[in-house]
Amino acid sequence: GDPESVETVVRTATALALFWHDRGHFSEGRSHLEAALTLVPAWIEAAGDQPERERALAASAVMSDYLGTMARRRGDLIEAQRCLERALKTYRALGDERGQGRALAALGSVFFCGGDFDAAREAQTLSIDLSRSNGDGFNVAGGLLLLGNIERDSGNGERARACYRETLDVCRPIHDLVGVSVA
Repeated sequence: GDPESVETVVRTATALALFWHDRGHFSEGRSHLEAALTLVPAWIEAAGDQPERERALAASAVMSDYLGTMARRRGDLIEAQRCLERALKTYRALGDERGQGRALAALGSVFFCGGDFDAAREAQTLSIDLSRSNGDGFNVAGGLLLLGNIERDSGNGERARACYRETLDVCRPIHDLVGVSVA
């Protein structure tokens, strides 16, 4: 309830999102991230300038992004898609291409899990293109891996192999050993 602490609460929740996600603390993370998201309008209203408003919006995009990936990992594809589309919309409004690439990759994964290979392929292709343009090699590698899986599951073995080979070409220079081993 303290208006002075709104920014601190939102920034703290945003900073902890990776921990909750990577450690599998989905219920705890979801609870705190959803509560922090409700505070973003108050931070925006109290913001003294445009850069501060943009920081608040960026925090909301990151929280929505993590809420979406946690929902996918819980198997709630509808919630995942809703959160990730909200994140993507905010990243686009901010002109954050790196964030757009990550949100599109996560959306592609949601579509893939739901069996919509065409939508998954489209999202991954857009993600890879954006990630190449802004130098996000890890997202390019992850996108190519998922694109390979999409092609594999669609019965396109040659295209899948090409994606996996390209994944290796991207992973090796950035020392992404996990990507190399998976590809």
